[in-house]
Amino acid sequence: MDHAPSTRAGSRRSDPSTRRGYYPGGCPSSVGTGNNTYFGRTAQLVEKAHTRSHFQKAILHIGNYLIVLALVLVILIITVALFRGDPMLTTILFALVLTVAAVPVAMPTVLSITMAVGARILAAKQAIVSRLASIEELAGIDVLCSD
Repeated sequence: MDHAPSTRAGSRRSDPSTRRGYYPGGCPSSVGTGNNTYFGRTAQLVEKAHTRSHFQKAILHIGNYLIVLALVLVILIITVALFRGDPMLTTILFALVLTVAAVPVAMPTVLSITMAVGARILAAKQAIVSRLASIEELAGIDVLCSD
């Protein structure tokens, strides 16, 4: 079976009009460029489909929990300070420090190290993992069926 027509070089050789340098139907025109083509629309859809792994969802959940907890503590501290008659400037500064401290700066580092340790353990058990994202997704399953 000849596969030459399916290749770019084969299609150039198979059409005599392209060898002569003119378009048989007159002047060629494009119907769309960039995002106005089928490929461009497909690229836009892929770009819009922001999928998150189970691991990323868990991290976002932990982050949201810590933010809500910090806000509740700030409201509690300000309320108690008002009843006690503490200076408002000192209370607001303390609440600001608490809010900043509630954001875990080292969390990405700790998670990266945890993932690397997990990959090393898998490598010790002779499991080949080419992407850490696959480990992240594997962490979200409850039942694994294989044959």
